[in-house]
Amino acid sequence: MTPRHVFATIWRINAIVLLIVGILATVVLISTAFLFYRDATRTRHADGVARVAVGGDVPSKAILGNFENLPKTAVLRAPLRVTQSYSIGSVLKEASSVRNYLFYEPNTRTTRWLKTSMESVIVQTWSLPEDESRERRPNWVASVYAVVVSDTSGDGTLTESDQIQIASSNPDGSNFRVLVEKADRVNEARLLAADKVLVLYSVGAQMYGVEFNPQQPEAVPQRFEVTLPAAAR
Repeated sequence: MTPRHVFATIWRINAIVLLIVGILATVVLISTAFLFYRDATRTRHADGVARVAVGGDVPSKAILGNFENLPKTAVLRAPLRVTQSYSIGSVLKEASSVRNYLFYEPNTRTTRWLKTSMESVIVQTWSLPEDESRERRPNWVASVYAVVVSDTSGDGTLTESDQIQIASSNPDGSNFRVLVEKADRVNEARLLAADKVLVLYSVGAQMYGVEFNPQQPEAVPQRFEVTLPAAAR
């Protein structure tokens, strides 16, 4: 084989190699672009979030969850979750939140809602007393709720970042009442005795407490300020 034929063969081999590399690079680029596109346009889910409609209604779907047995009573309870879909640019988002609880009494075949409004969001629930793993005990005597009623952060959603109302009810959902109108967060909810529930909460840098008797829902809750020690230097 002459040198000319050798160089021609090498050139052809290089051309084939370059063609294969080019095809592989194109496939990789197309695959990467497709993955980025799919990630950018896929539906993103956020739990415990309600979208505040601006300039029109946000499409929503209400789903009643599974019923659970309530200790010391024949009453059943199920959460009502509302899922909302909305778009931000090319991204489709879904926000899901608990709006209410439905209680069913098998003995009378009657139902009732925990609260009259479906607009607010229940971001947290305590079933008192609870053990260390936050599992309720059989001697459940009261429920405490953190409820968001308005978009105080101004981000267009109802989440735990907004101010909350603190409310309570009997385990069967009766005697729902608001204990505190405005709080930033609940620091602790605990059953101190059969007739005394303590809720510690924060407003800004200050801590407060409220005590109430779950056996006497007509009694006025006792609210007080908690004195914090001076910061260590």
